[in-house]
Amino acid sequence: MGDVIHWGAAVDYRLLDALQGIGEVFGEEDMKEHETTWQYNLGLRWGATESLRLVVAGGSKLSCDAPDFTATAGVIWVLGAGRADPSK
Repeated sequence: MGDVIHWGAAVDYRLLDALQGIGEVFGEEDMKEHETTWQYNLGLRWGATESLRLVVAGGSKLSCDAPDFTATAGVIWVLGAGRADPSK
């Protein structure tokens, strides 16, 4: 595979104070073959603390040659969370 362009759109929805549902649709176009592969992910993001988020998601292909199922797990660490605004 050569050069590709990757783009997408994501949404989240607050289910509880510390829990969000997340969804994403994204495409990847092979610039040589001019074919776009579309995929989606659905998952959850849990705010364990003010600066730590845990994320799990699963997805699949919508078109073309992509995996039948994908799974993602991750950690988001927000640096500087909870600091006072220095302009105030």
